[in-house]
Amino acid sequence: MRLNKKIDTWVEKKFISEDQKLQILEFEKNNSSSLGIYTIITLGIVVIGIGLISLIASNWEEIPDFIKLILDFSILLGLGAGIYFSESQNLPRWKDSLIIAFVIAILASIGLISQIFHTGGELYQALGFWCFISLPIVLFSESKFPSHFWLISLLYTLGFYLQTNSNFFSLKEIVGVFTLVVPSTFILIGSLILRTGDLGLRQFGSSVVFYSILNFMLGTLILLTLYKNSNHNDFMLYIYLPFIISSLAYAGILYFTEKKKEMIIYSLGIFLYGYYSYSLLFRNPERSTLAILFILIWFSIAFLFHSFDYPRMFEFSIIVIGLRFLVIYFEIMESLAFTGVGLIFSGILIVGISVLYLKNRERIFLNLRRLL
Repeated sequence: MRLNKKIDTWVEKKFISEDQKLQILEFEKNNSSSLGIYTIITLGIVVIGIGLISLIASNWEEIPDFIKLILDFSILLGLGAGIYFSESQNLPRWKDSLIIAFVIAILASIGLISQIFHTGGELYQALGFWCFISLPIVLFSESKFPSHFWLISLLYTLGFYLQTNSNFFSLKEIVGVFTLVVPSTFILIGSLILRTGDLGLRQFGSSVVFYSILNFMLGTLILLTLYKNSNHNDFMLYIYLPFIISSLAYAGILYFTEKKKEMIIYSLGIFLYGYYSYSLLFRNPERSTLAILFILIWFSIAFLFHSFDYPRMFEFSIIVIGLRFLVIYFEIMESLAFTGVGLIFSGILIVGISVLYLKNRERIFLNLRRLL
């Protein structure tokens, strides 16, 4: 629902007055920023950067090394000055766009210095060093976009490291890292950062938690299901141990911050998720067992979203559970005729339940709060 419609509903239900409505609209008008314009600004800066690179590359061999370095550091200095100016003039969107350009320029600088001085090394080493030295400037931003960009780069760095060392890491171990170690570690680090007072740090922590939840979801939906006919019985202690320690630490944080209900739900979901991943990676479980575990895990995810007041993600989780029930139905029904009739009946049932949910959503959430 758009803001104007929401505010009209609030006025209609007498939550706010007409004067308060006008004040809210005026405030949003003066303080809102267009995502479209922000994207165009970022795109424009990236295009300018590509143009500069193309111009230099056309005469690359003829340019002396010290000129290359002077140009490189001049670009970095200019971008840094632009970030400082944007901060002093309270232009957050310009600042965030320039931060993205600055961290990309840092990566280009690492490549340039490596080429000039022939330092050598692997790609993941350059990316890892880049992530390390660019983190402070990312934390300087008060927007989530630079932190999203940095975290995606970090995950790619980890992927390149595991791929480069494929002689030491099997594909199954790589999957275990991304679906067990990464999300459990991210949710612990993100929850600790969210308890700081700095706005930029809190935005970064929020992004870290987002990627932890995203990886947990991908683990149940996509990655782990690719490896469900394994005959290996070896237990990857160096993967499961960080997963267990991080999960227990986050459960402890929930307990000591007096979120005991969330702690119980999270602990149950993590236990089921760990067993689910272990079954898929190292055993050959029955389909019925996988289906039950999948549904229970997503019920845990749904209740956590509800407890932390994320109604849209709660509804998304319920939709995933409903889709999983449909998959079970397709696995059971062998006749095409029975399948068609069943789907029609299921569709009518889903529509009916959805309509009832939309009409009684507030009452449902109120009863859920009482239960939890």
